[in-house]
Amino acid sequence: MKRIATYLSNVFWHLLFFSGPVLLIVWMGLLVWLIPIFGEMTPKNATRQNLALWFLIRDFRQLPEDKRLPLVECYLREFGRESGNNPEFEFSDFVQKQILAVDAARRERIQRELSVVGEPEKLQAISVPLQERNAMLLAKTWLFAQMQHYEQADFNGKKERLTEMVAEIKWWQSYNDDFLLAAGVKPHSISESLQELKVIFARWEAESSPEDRVRIVAFRPRILAALVSDGVSEVIGGDVGKTIGSVLSIFSRPKQSDADRIPPPGTQ
Repeated sequence: MKRIATYLSNVFWHLLFFSGPVLLIVWMGLLVWLIPIFGEMTPKNATRQNLALWFLIRDFRQLPEDKRLPLVECYLREFGRESGNNPEFEFSDFVQKQILAVDAARRERIQRELSVVGEPEKLQAISVPLQERNAMLLAKTWLFAQMQHYEQADFNGKKERLTEMVAEIKWWQSYNDDFLLAAGVKPHSISESLQELKVIFARWEAESSPEDRVRIVAFRPRILAALVSDGVSEVIGGDVGKTIGSVLSIFSRPKQSDADRIPPPGTQ
């Protein structure tokens, strides 16, 4: 028994001697890979892979507000309109079924949200999956940055800003449609998209300060009118589309309302 114990002990130490460095290298490799994912979310670490993993497993609400816009800019450069990349999706049957189930649950949840859209407490009590919360936080951060530029611009600048916003929103809508089509899911209709925007704006208003809530309420009809105007012009075309678009563009003209007189953050 003593000889067996000695033999096993020798085998153990030999294995440890030879495998220890290998295991150390493996652990170091894992740490190098994991640190950027679970470490600080900064532009320096914002590779395409890390951005995708952050979106899936990190809670962006934990990110300080002053670091959210730089993160948004990283996503826009890598995945947005300015990236110049046309997304291509290919899913297995199993993944398609999962996406179909997630989309069905999301559509059902939006209907429940619409039923309490005027009741902030009930609306916020309806839980939203992590990835969707992250998407809404990124979108809100982007919207507030655009709102600040809009508030500081002259009349022509305001129109240009709305045009740029519509182009970016339409790009992401197309991105989402391509994603759903690749998964065999019917994309949302215009009315469904507008309903979803209504819910999103209601959530943003519910979680914002009174001052920011006033700014959102004032800006919402302008961006919605610009989106509807652009959509009508594309669908109808010709003089009729232009006429309807020109009427709807009235909503995007600056008015001397209380909301417009609220100075942008940092200018007081």
